[in-house]
Amino acid sequence: MKTNCITCKLVLFFFALCISVTGFSQVPQGISYQAIIRDGSGKPIASKIIGVRITLENISGTAYYTETQTPTSSGEGLITLNIGSGTKVGVNTFSSIPWMNGDIYIKLEIDPAGGNAYTSMGNHTQLQSVPYALYAENAKEIVSTPTALDDDPIFEVKNKSGQVVFGVYQGGVRVYVEDTQIKGAKGGFAVGGLSNQAKAGQAEYFRITPDSARVWVKEVPTVKGAKGGFAVGGLSNQAKTVVSRNMMFVAPDSARIYVNQSVAKNAKGGFAVGGLSNQAKGSGDPFLRLTPDNYFIGHQAGKSITTGLYNSFMGYQSGQATTTGSSDVFLGFQSGFSNADGKRNTFLGHKSGYMNTGGFSNVFIGDSTGFGNLTGQFNVFVGSNTGVMNTTGIYNSFIGYQAGFSNSSGANNVFLGYQTGYSNLTGTNNVAVGNLAGFLGTTGASNVFLGDSAGFGNTNSYNVFLGKGSGKANTGLYNAFMGYQAGLMNTSGASNVFIGNQTGRNNTTGNYNTFLGYQSGYSSNSSYNTFLGYQSGYSSSANYNSFVGYQAGLSTTTGTNNVFLGYQTGYSNLTGSNNIAVGNLAGYLGSSGASNVFIGDLAGYGNTSSYNVFIGKESGKINTGQYNAFMGYQAGLNNTSGTNNVFIGNQTGFNNTTGGYNTFLGYQAGFSNNASYNSFIGYQTGKANTSGQFNSFIGYNAGLSNSTGANNVFIGNESGRTNTIGASNVYLGNLAGYTSNADNNVFIGNESGRYNSSGADNAFMGYFAGRANTTGYSNVFIGKSSGASNTTGYSNLFIGDESGFSTTTGFSNLFLGENSGYSNQTGQHNVFIGRFAGYTGTALKNNIFIGDSAGYLSNAAFATNNVFIGYAAGKKTQSYNNIFIGNLAGWNNASGQNNIAIGDKAGYTNTTSQNIFIGTEAGLVNTSGYFNIMMGRYAGHSNTTGYQQVLIGGSAGGSLTTGSENVMIGNTAGSVNTTGVGNVYVGTSAGWSNTGSYNVILGYKVGYGAFQTVSNRLIIDGGAVTTPLIWGEFDNRRVAINSTTPGTYTFYVNGTAAGLSAWANLSDERLKKNISTIPNALSKVLNLRGVNFEWKDITNPEKGIRMGFIAQEAEKVIPEVVNKEGEFYTMQYAPITALLVEALKDQQKIIDEQKKTIEDLSAKQSTTDQKLESLEKELEQIKLLLKK
Repeated sequence: MKTNCITCKLVLFFFALCISVTGFSQVPQGISYQAIIRDGSGKPIASKIIGVRITLENISGTAYYTETQTPTSSGEGLITLNIGSGTKVGVNTFSSIPWMNGDIYIKLEIDPAGGNAYTSMGNHTQLQSVPYALYAENAKEIVSTPTALDDDPIFEVKNKSGQVVFGVYQGGVRVYVEDTQIKGAKGGFAVGGLSNQAKAGQAEYFRITPDSARVWVKEVPTVKGAKGGFAVGGLSNQAKTVVSRNMMFVAPDSARIYVNQSVAKNAKGGFAVGGLSNQAKGSGDPFLRLTPDNYFIGHQAGKSITTGLYNSFMGYQSGQATTTGSSDVFLGFQSGFSNADGKRNTFLGHKSGYMNTGGFSNVFIGDSTGFGNLTGQFNVFVGSNTGVMNTTGIYNSFIGYQAGFSNSSGANNVFLGYQTGYSNLTGTNNVAVGNLAGFLGTTGASNVFLGDSAGFGNTNSYNVFLGKGSGKANTGLYNAFMGYQAGLMNTSGASNVFIGNQTGRNNTTGNYNTFLGYQSGYSSNSSYNTFLGYQSGYSSSANYNSFVGYQAGLSTTTGTNNVFLGYQTGYSNLTGSNNIAVGNLAGYLGSSGASNVFIGDLAGYGNTSSYNVFIGKESGKINTGQYNAFMGYQAGLNNTSGTNNVFIGNQTGFNNTTGGYNTFLGYQAGFSNNASYNSFIGYQTGKANTSGQFNSFIGYNAGLSNSTGANNVFIGNESGRTNTIGASNVYLGNLAGYTSNADNNVFIGNESGRYNSSGADNAFMGYFAGRANTTGYSNVFIGKSSGASNTTGYSNLFIGDESGFSTTTGFSNLFLGENSGYSNQTGQHNVFIGRFAGYTGTALKNNIFIGDSAGYLSNAAFATNNVFIGYAAGKKTQSYNNIFIGNLAGWNNASGQNNIAIGDKAGYTNTTSQNIFIGTEAGLVNTSGYFNIMMGRYAGHSNTTGYQQVLIGGSAGGSLTTGSENVMIGNTAGSVNTTGVGNVYVGTSAGWSNTGSYNVILGYKVGYGAFQTVSNRLIIDGGAVTTPLIWGEFDNRRVAINSTTPGTYTFYVNGTAAGLSAWANLSDERLKKNISTIPNALSKVLNLRGVNFEWKDITNPEKGIRMGFIAQEAEKVIPEVVNKEGEFYTMQYAPITALLVEALKDQQKIIDEQKKTIEDLSAKQSTTDQKLESLEKELEQIKLLLKK
């Protein structure tokens, strides 16, 4: 026997509370307890002193009493204890145990060696029955605690299942009996005599069982005293001498029940006998209970009560004018008659619910159930005329002869009965079940009809019909038909579903139909049909049909876009195109059909031609055609010289030979394939394929260790892993292209292109696309953090949320995304497209910004050659050579050079230089810009303080301040100029109300409201004049024709001028001073040289020999007529006339003198003649000069 380290098992051989009760004065203080003690191997510990410690405690382990004993075990290991007679441990006594709580647990600990090294025998065990004798000693007078609640028990007796069988409460006593099968003679509740207490033959006076309540009384009473026999009385007047008030009295001539007229205090007041179940305080199913909380039976039951709770009504006018009752039950002739404000009512009777007002959660059962119900909610109607004239109830259910008879206007109704939904008015979401279900229903949507004439008379929407003549005469849409002749003669109905023997029989011109049944689609003559059944599509005349059945589509001719499903699907289909066949012999010997899809055991059996898709066991068997797709066990089996094939299945492409353009998917995809342009997907994709070109691999280690293979696509977890020096690869997978060292790669995956080094022409797509790529050229990054920390990439294209995020150090980048170019470092030739395009990028060059905040605070280093397009285009650009296009184009451009702004607010607050503004508010408040050209609607709109503007269009120069050197061309050019210098106005309202300097005004409404404080003016006419045609005076050299009047001329015409006579020059002596005769005129003429010459073509187009002077020569003789200003000398020929006149006069004087001398010397010698001859020659020369 093990004694040193022992595990003891307690076997509860006997667990009894052995109490002998002979009187309250002699109650034993102890509990007899026996147990068998065994060792760890299960053997009894016999004839040993056993140390035992017993603790009685509550469920939480708080000890009420503890004692120790040392009993000696018997030969069978049995020990016997009398709990309560041991050595007490602690201050608590056995008599102080609170037996009344019923919460007593026993915990047993033993030491098999007889000492005090106790071992617990497991969890404590509840004493299921409180030892009443131990409790009764303190129960001679049981008094409730003063703080007890109304429903707290004073004393309760429970059975072995813990159910109360007898309870004494603050206001009464309850007895609960077994409400299922009575198992013994003492089941139920009974009161009997003191004699004859044997189980059989007891003389009982009062007995309650689940099926009866019985009272026996002696016909001749023998009661000895006031408290003899069995009585129930009130809590007051308990003295013997006081006459008691009977509550229940049974005598040979009568049975009487008396109740207190005051309200009972709680749920367990009075006296009641109920079942063992439902013992909660607020419930209970008493077999007999009368309380002042209303229970009404009789003539005018519940007449005019206020404000009644939990009422039951039974009788002639039960519940008549009830106010304001809740949770009412009405049973009787006029039950619920004019019930007012009744809630959660149940009506049962002839006129149940008769004119019920304001009640909801009603249930009506009876002849005229719900008769005139106003305005009930959540109603259920059962009876002959259920729901008759119900108004205006919702959530109604109708069951009966004329269920829902003239219901208006109820929603969410359910009708069940002979004339279910009979003439239902404006009801929606109805469900009708019955012979004439939905009989002449108006105008309900979303109806479901089930019955002989389901949907009879239905005329429209969202209906479902199920029954013999379901949908009979239906002309509506979205219908579903199920029944013998479902949809019989349905005409022009769209979107129908027919289920039944002759589904869709004789349906004419119906489209969007679905047919299911024996002769589904019988005589169907139109489009978009789906047929399912024995003769599905019977007599179908084509258009987008689907056939399901035994010989579905048998001998279909010229049918297009057919779907066949069945045993001999598409059997001998002739010239049919775009067919889909599903079945054992799918496509069986189909001939010359293109674009077919075959699904089945021998799918495509015998097919010899094009555009086929095969799915099945031996799909595409011995197919020799083109454009095939194979799926199945031996998909494409022995397919030879077939091109453009797709194989899907276990042995996809099995022994395919010399076939190109193949796609393989399956266990042995491409098995023994020896061709080109292949795609492999599956476990053994491309099996035995070696050095094949244009391959695509998909799998776990797809293309693993593939070497020197070009143009490969790898898809898989480690796709293309350790691929060496392969070019033109595409990698897709978690670690796609992991440690790739090749070129022309495309990486797609979580960390695609991870740590790719020295790879060129890469495309990255994924979360960390191109992550830490070094040193890649020509990269394309697509992903959230695409190109994140890219070093050192060239020619990058970034697309993503944070594309180009902190790029270093990339050239020629294109950024597309929300934060595209976000803090780009240090990229050149960038194009930014996105919301924050160019967002504070460093350091930008040659940028184009397109987007919401394009060029958003573009971070200098003289951000050059920028083009801005977008909402805030050029937002606070730091120059150069900018073009702004957009809503706020050039917005607050800071110190920008050579700007062109095009857009809504083009040049918005531009500062400054060489700007061209084109747009709605072009040059809006430009400060302080130079070399501006403003074109557009508000061109130069309040320009400050711009120089050298050319303003074209709309309100060109519109109120420009304080502009100088302006040229204004257009609509209301120069309106109203402030304060402009050097203006030229050309256009419709040119110079409109001009106020200011150096003006040349040309055009239609020249000066418009005339010349308003003109200065230096040349004004040329065209309209709105006062006076000019062409005036002048720049200032004041004067031109005028029609004048505004320059005196002192310099060309003034206000009269006529013609071109057929010479110009008349002013020569009035009054206009001249310092008048003198030209001196030495002849000498000067003689010193002039007249010449013939030809103009050089470069300066004068006149051809031929000309006559004139040389200005440089004439300057020496007559400098008054030579002008040396400008590039070339000029001469005035007209003043020479005056010189010639004076020279001629001098010559004539000489002639006259010589003539006189000749006359005097005529007689002189010949020498004088010679002199004369000489003089005559000179004279001839002078004459020639004069003629010229």
